[in-house]
Amino acid sequence: MLAQNKRKFSQYASLVNANKKSVGAGQTIVPVLVEKVNDMKSKKGNPYWFVVATSLNKTPVWVQFEDKRDKDTKEIIPFSPPNKKAKTEGAEDEADEFEQHDNSITMKNNKYGTMLMPNTQLKVNIFERSVASSLDTPVIAKFALSSDLWNERISFKVGQVILGNNPTKITKSVYNQFALKAPIGEIPIESNITVDENIPYEYNKRSFILPLSNDSEAFESVDILVDAEDSKRFTGKMKDCDDIFPSVNMDVGNDKVVNSMAVVYTKPDQTSYFFKYGYFPTVWSAFGITNVEDWQKTAGRLIFNACNWYCTGSSKLEDICRMASNSSAGNDGADYGYGEDYDTCDQPVEENSEEKTSDPISSTGFLSRMSLDLTETVKKAGIEIPFDYVNNHYGPASSFKYTGTVENKLNSGWMVSLEKGIAGTFNVTEFNDFVRPAFMNAASKCENIKFYGIFAIGDDSQYENFTEENNKPTVVFAVVG
Repeated sequence: MLAQNKRKFSQYASLVNANKKSVGAGQTIVPVLVEKVNDMKSKKGNPYWFVVATSLNKTPVWVQFEDKRDKDTKEIIPFSPPNKKAKTEGAEDEADEFEQHDNSITMKNNKYGTMLMPNTQLKVNIFERSVASSLDTPVIAKFALSSDLWNERISFKVGQVILGNNPTKITKSVYNQFALKAPIGEIPIESNITVDENIPYEYNKRSFILPLSNDSEAFESVDILVDAEDSKRFTGKMKDCDDIFPSVNMDVGNDKVVNSMAVVYTKPDQTSYFFKYGYFPTVWSAFGITNVEDWQKTAGRLIFNACNWYCTGSSKLEDICRMASNSSAGNDGADYGYGEDYDTCDQPVEENSEEKTSDPISSTGFLSRMSLDLTETVKKAGIEIPFDYVNNHYGPASSFKYTGTVENKLNSGWMVSLEKGIAGTFNVTEFNDFVRPAFMNAASKCENIKFYGIFAIGDDSQYENFTEENNKPTVVFAVVG
């Protein structure tokens, strides 16, 4: 009985820790996308963390003003706007009784509050180191918010940060809940970015959560503009670093290659957008491959068979306006930052054709994280191969030698997964020579494990009729569960 209780406590420990502090009275729970956490120090040298986040509420949310505490008596003093009369929520507009900046202050249940609009950028301070360190940006969290009024400007305060399971992963359910048919799920363009006059123009931006796979009801099609057979397009580099990473690059002309990818989004009403993503190449680790040569051979299959593939990032108004200006200049495709390859999405239409297409609306942004359903992607891009075949080529008695130097984080936790049957996906070809035999021995005792081989682009015969003799996939994934 005690052992059973201990297991249950361990199982729900994360929930216990997440709720050690109850949400304070008058606080409103709001889902947010945390984008930036900066270490700061007060004038007295005390540490705190400045957090920038975007609210994910799809409809306006009422947030109550925080009550104050008297410095001398320590008594709670209910908030009241100084020398102002607030408009009662739901009452008819009485403009003559309110000044312009007071229109956002309303009353509800005899308390003052303000409306937090969808896709609002929040700038808040957090004073607990443990909370700040848990925010591995970008991350989806919930803020317990209250509002405040200072110098006639409304701000927000965070009472508690609540994190769910695996908060850095954008799944289909997360996308549908927060981004589908919501402002943050729209392509950032000049007309839907709100300009804040209180900050420099170049800092005006907005966040996005967008699909990269062609399986979202928000768009009729999502077309990635990269040649699956052009292996030189599937590498990336970091600044001031000679290492080469699995990634996707673009030739923007003049023999200049950059870490970026172009995507054309088409809505059901046939409005299309040309979106140029920039990123650090490390975001492509979501596909579970660290070996550059293996990635170059298989990237085309994985990218165009990706399932529930989403990304999050932000777009600067200044960059979007520059792209729009270049596009309206009527120059070649290089104005989009894609170079000559942009012609692949701009199919000519005959003058007498009844279906005439307009140029896509240009946009750009920095992609900071991507997530996908790797298990379903592997099943779709690969073919199932028997255990004996994998064991002969990669097992303890095989001659296969691992030549990589980078640890594949995807493969952590394989032992627990196989022993307890917990769902997981692992890159068999990237286990080192010490771990791989142990993995294969454990796999031989696991009843719910399957193997999928991903063959190089151009080697399509195995997808029609797989034969074990003299055939070896480029990458082998193991799927548990």
